[in-house]
Amino acid sequence: MEPTEPRDPSGRSPGWAGLGALLALGAARNVVRRVTADRPEQDVPAPTPAPHGSQGRLVRWVALGMVLTLVLSGIAVIAARSGGGGTPSAWDPRVAELVRFVERERGLTFQHPVRVDFLSDRDFRAQVTSNDAPTADDTESLHHLEGLFRALGLVEGELDLQKATNQLTGEGVIGLYSPEEDRVFVRGGRITPGMRPTIVHELTHALQAQHFDLLRTTDTSGEDTAFRTLVEADALRVEDAYVQSLPDADRKVIDAEEQQQAGGADFAGVPPILTELFALPYVFGPPFIDALVADGGTKAVDRAFRTPPTTEEDILDPTSYLAGEQPAKVAAPKVGAGEKAVDQPDDFGMLSLLLVLGERLPFPQAWAAVDGWKGDASIGYRSKGRDCIRVRTLLDTPADAAELRDAVQAWAAGRPTAVTTITGRTVQFSSCDPGTTTATNDPSRPRTFEVLQLRVELLASLQEGGLPHPVAECAADTVLRDHDPKQLLDVVTIADPTDARIVRLQRDVVGSIQACQKTA
Repeated sequence: MEPTEPRDPSGRSPGWAGLGALLALGAARNVVRRVTADRPEQDVPAPTPAPHGSQGRLVRWVALGMVLTLVLSGIAVIAARSGGGGTPSAWDPRVAELVRFVERERGLTFQHPVRVDFLSDRDFRAQVTSNDAPTADDTESLHHLEGLFRALGLVEGELDLQKATNQLTGEGVIGLYSPEEDRVFVRGGRITPGMRPTIVHELTHALQAQHFDLLRTTDTSGEDTAFRTLVEADALRVEDAYVQSLPDADRKVIDAEEQQQAGGADFAGVPPILTELFALPYVFGPPFIDALVADGGTKAVDRAFRTPPTTEEDILDPTSYLAGEQPAKVAAPKVGAGEKAVDQPDDFGMLSLLLVLGERLPFPQAWAAVDGWKGDASIGYRSKGRDCIRVRTLLDTPADAAELRDAVQAWAAGRPTAVTTITGRTVQFSSCDPGTTTATNDPSRPRTFEVLQLRVELLASLQEGGLPHPVAECAADTVLRDHDPKQLLDVVTIADPTDARIVRLQRDVVGSIQACQKTA
């Protein structure tokens, strides 16, 4: 699937910055390079250019609730409703050149042609949205999901999940591949320069489907998110390589067209958390793929498709995946007297927990609280007419558990429905929908998603510069701990490398690296 998104001049896809809610990956990386470069007096190698290419439970809630045939998945947004077609005997001549590029760049060969449908804006919207009236069971499920979003403090007030998701996909998706029908759909009746990267992206999904199982069954929502991120990031890598292969003039035309698409999209009223969950694979996937490519090239990416990442932690910290680390098995929380389970037990996820805590806590505190994550389990239920969620998390050490307990208790202040308990290395909390009138979040707080994105990019750039992972991780976390997140996000927008704020941050990064090297 391809969302509406502007592209950094380097050709690297920056994530869903067109929504106005997300930080541009390319811009973040450029700033990181500026603040860690030009320091010959330091015993720290300058970063080298990154190779081009580049929630589990929360995403699953959205997906399960959208019985309107909507699946928030990078593999297929929807089981397309147009019928017939079958497998064509030959490629559409308009995409033949792009097919050859995808095969060369991805190192795989198509086993057969795939149909590519170019749809009008109206017809494409009909593919990715649904106005079907939900059944009574569907409506109950949707309301339960809406209650869980409020129970976790991710949304406050009224939430129409069906309307918001229809708006998100109707405005934001410009291409998709349906593995069920083995078919590509593209928004637009004719091929424009800006459409060609989208076609490359979707053709990459079609190629993936012919060599790997894109419809594989996952046991947990964490596995689903991790695999979806791998699939999308791989397609982004090929798409970005295609853009980078073009002359500068062509890239400028593509950039202008994509900026126009992004600027014309209307996301007003869509809760930020929904845009973030949708953008997750495009934002955190590229650094994960970069780590795979650095470890073993395209063959390492192929191996990842055969043995995919299984947790959100794998995506945020590729070293855990490359080291073969596995999450601990955690027993599902029990429902008590007067409570009725609504969902099947599932995992919750390190990133999902971070996003929850980050709605009310400073990023350094929220990140430190989840950094010792070892595994978790959760259950959705109803109690006294309210929608509730119970999450049990296992941490690496008792100290980590105490840190998470304190963070959850701080998060729960003003939310009387939340309870925390701790036993050894395990922390459990329960929270119920406080209703549509409760407002305890600070809307002026920088989005945790944005700050985490900056952390991931800073960490990746430091490692690309030659720093070992422990030192790079220490330095990145030190910078985020010692600086106001608002100021860090503002720095990303500065174009002048001699600006005093850039120079000051450069000095602070170097100092953090030196301090972390001494303690490594």
